[in-house]
Amino acid sequence: MADYIEAKPVGTIETGENSISVYPNPATDQLFIKSSKNMNCKIQMIDIYGAIVGEYMLENNSNIDVSNLSSGLYFINIKDLNTQNVTVKKVIIRN
Repeated sequence: MADYIEAKPVGTIETGENSISVYPNPATDQLFIKSSKNMNCKIQMIDIYGAIVGEYMLENNSNIDVSNLSSGLYFINIKDLNTQNVTVKKVIIRN
């Protein structure tokens, strides 16, 4: 029989619901980022090789020009600077 320790939670962190939409997907010229809450955020566009191809500081609902990016799959890291929460989205660019 193995020894074990029973642990009980001591608290929870309320993160609140914040729905973030990134559209259109696939995108050609502009990529729109919409949040259900007001937020200041840092956006990183990352290609499939892990290289950061763009960094942006955005407030609330904004758009990003993606017309200069090559066609392919990209990851978008969206960091809320107020809460430090990070959301990752995938988007396909067709140029």
